[in-house]
Amino acid sequence: QGLLAYDAAAGTWVGVSPATIAGRVSALASGAGALFAGTDNGVFALPLGPAPAGATPVAAGLAGSIVRSLLVTPSIVLAGTIDSTDNNYVLFTSAAAAAQGTGLWQAFGVGSAGTRRITSLLMVDTNLLAATNGNLVLVASAGSTWSSANTSADSAQQIADPFGSVT
Repeated sequence: QGLLAYDAAAGTWVGVSPATIAGRVSALASGAGALFAGTDNGVFALPLGPAPAGATPVAAGLAGSIVRSLLVTPSIVLAGTIDSTDNNYVLFTSAAAAAQGTGLWQAFGVGSAGTRRITSLLMVDTNLLAATNGNLVLVASAGSTWSSANTSADSAQQIADPFGSVT
């Protein structure tokens, strides 16, 4: 529950901004100047350092969204979110603005990425891959619809996991 940091000098774990970050933290990603935490109530940014503190919500367009995956590139932060109807979306904002808490989130791909939880994100050139707990990897470029990355007719060449979750 919340975000913890290890204090090596004291040998203990301490709550990071417990008054601001409450509830489950499901994803962490580090940017050039900030640590981003995906929570049950959006994304929070913390300045990097040995004693992280001062969490800032990156809320514009994302407040109240459940975030289960994050990806930070040099220029953008991407968040895999779940809405109240169990649909999954990937939203993005400027990394610099997100670090300041002023990022404005917008959709990366067109429409929902389906109802299977997005477990991780990976950017390859201009394509974003979204792994899901539905044994599927989806792909989209900015402004395009989501499609399956399993395009081979040979099932042995398709992405699959015996436990039904691609991470």
